[in-house]
Amino acid sequence: MLVSEAVTNKDTHAFYEFIKEISNSILTNNHYFYPIKDLIDFFRKSICKQKAFTDLPIEGMEAIESLILNINKHLNYITESADDFRVNVPPNKLEGEEMLWRIMLEVQNEKVSMKAVELLNKLYTKLSEQVQGPEISIHFIEVAMEKLKEFYEQMSVKGLNRVMEIVKLLKLIDEMIDESEARESNSQFVLIHSLVKGKKMNIEVTLNGGKQLTLQVHSKITLWNLKAILAEYLKASPEYVTIWDKFSKVVNDRNNGKTLDTLKIEGPLRALLKPAAPTVLLSTPELKFIPKASQAFADIFHKFAGANSKLDKTQFKNIIKGLNKNIDISKFISCAYDKNKDHLNQEQFVQYFESLLKDNEDIVWIVLESLGYDKELRVSNSKEKSYQKFPRYILANNPKYFDFLFKLFGKLFFNLLRPQRRNIHRSE
Repeated sequence: MLVSEAVTNKDTHAFYEFIKEISNSILTNNHYFYPIKDLIDFFRKSICKQKAFTDLPIEGMEAIESLILNINKHLNYITESADDFRVNVPPNKLEGEEMLWRIMLEVQNEKVSMKAVELLNKLYTKLSEQVQGPEISIHFIEVAMEKLKEFYEQMSVKGLNRVMEIVKLLKLIDEMIDESEARESNSQFVLIHSLVKGKKMNIEVTLNGGKQLTLQVHSKITLWNLKAILAEYLKASPEYVTIWDKFSKVVNDRNNGKTLDTLKIEGPLRALLKPAAPTVLLSTPELKFIPKASQAFADIFHKFAGANSKLDKTQFKNIIKGLNKNIDISKFISCAYDKNKDHLNQEQFVQYFESLLKDNEDIVWIVLESLGYDKELRVSNSKEKSYQKFPRYILANNPKYFDFLFKLFGKLFFNLLRPQRRNIHRSE
């Protein structure tokens, strides 16, 4: 009603400009004469509960996007990050998330619909570590599939209108698949496309600094697999590797989940580190672990320690088994247990590795990496199961979803082809 009864387009534009001003005031604590509680209440009851978003203009979508992000930042549901933001709660708990689904499906303007798609995908893929997991993708797929089924059942009555909404949903799922795989930064990423090796191929690659090498790989490995291999040479995480093809064009990160033969990638290539690749420091200037490093070793301790929260020498040996064979493991263990007899508690364990920072930080990194930690101190909880959180895997391995999609595509094809068949019969 706020917009639908506007007298002119100028009034509509002025309203959305006002909404943007209100949104920007949220994070600056400049709430004009509105307390923040009232602003959020206005958003929930008036903006989110509009009867229809059919004619929402692009400036309206921009205002709504600003409100969604700033309100959720105020509530600490979203926090700023180096590459935009991170979501700290399950995305379906975010203020305005349900409205985005409505806008995407109801609005007639394709650009507005795509902006809603892009924001939804960001909210479901830019996740902080505490909310990452398969349940997020599962919820997303469940919502999308429920809506698809609803529109599928209405196709015979509402025809083309429902077809267009189905196409929007399929586009959203497709974007989600690409985004989730492009943003995957775990070096243990298991690629669904890579289950078959394909033919062997040699690829010439030029690295940073001009070093050249020849890689022998299989055509069915994915772009991410190739980045992981090159990351070893560049001493970086795969997510920071940029590949340039033989035509000097950057291979888009959105293709991370696609195979080399699908992308028609062949040498010669260039592999460079993105300028934003960070150098992770384990310690403060006082040679103390940063909080994230302390937590990593605390987690390692609890994973290997016994029920009494004490770590014996056998358990300790299991932790450091990834160390170089040139290191005297027995001596290394005896140094750790010298003053602590037969067991270490958590504090002693963390302090021992902290003591290595001055002269042996490389040893600390070797231990961390052998246990699955990357250069940003993130770890995969399940190496061989990590791919199960991806929408592509969920859709392909759920018989109900898989069968329904085939039925849906069959009906879509029939509905889109039927007008053409009628015209053919008329011409005859």
